[in-house]
Amino acid sequence: GFRRATPLDVYALQTWLLERALEHDKPTLLLQLACDQWRREHIVRPGITRLERFVATARQQAHDETWRRLEPLVSTERRAFLDGLLTPEPTTGRTSHSWLRQEAVSPAAAQIIATLNKIGFLQDAGVDQWDLSRLNPNRAKWLAQIGWKSTNQYLQRMAPERRYPVLVAFLQQALLHHTDVAVELFDQCVWGCHSEAKQELEEFRKTVAHSTNEKLK
Repeated sequence: GFRRATPLDVYALQTWLLERALEHDKPTLLLQLACDQWRREHIVRPGITRLERFVATARQQAHDETWRRLEPLVSTERRAFLDGLLTPEPTTGRTSHSWLRQEAVSPAAAQIIATLNKIGFLQDAGVDQWDLSRLNPNRAKWLAQIGWKSTNQYLQRMAPERRYPVLVAFLQQALLHHTDVAVELFDQCVWGCHSEAKQELEEFRKTVAHSTNEKLK
């Protein structure tokens, strides 16, 4: 019941692969999905090399489509801001990108304040107003992971059409992440204060009881 692929089938597969590539960028997964798709449609699979070319084309088209959807968001002013994230500060020699990648390690006051400063920095830049709904959530998450894991040098070597979507997704994910961290740190801090106060109250009661006993004697 299988049949050979027609040019229309090839076009349909390439269009379908583009949509999958906007969800997942892993080449082996896309190759497996393409094979499964034609198996379901009872179409004879072509040579694996040809399918690999389809996957490579779909991945490149996914990058182009991602930039096309986000380009209206990346104005000239915003491009300068994004490029500035990768420029080291003269005083510290550290970039804003590396600063935002650092996470708090304890619920100490200094760590909470540092996390709140990052949230304020991102809110002042208007990151909370950026609309990434045109991107597939998996695509946005994948781009953000690249931003978290990549060095400044690696991002600077990227083409602008690849770099800006990564930085945009990274900043929005960083805002969500640091907000969650700030709430968690605050909860830990409050619980720590509660435990210490409870212990101090118990010690105070013991001291009062001991003092009362001494007076009775």
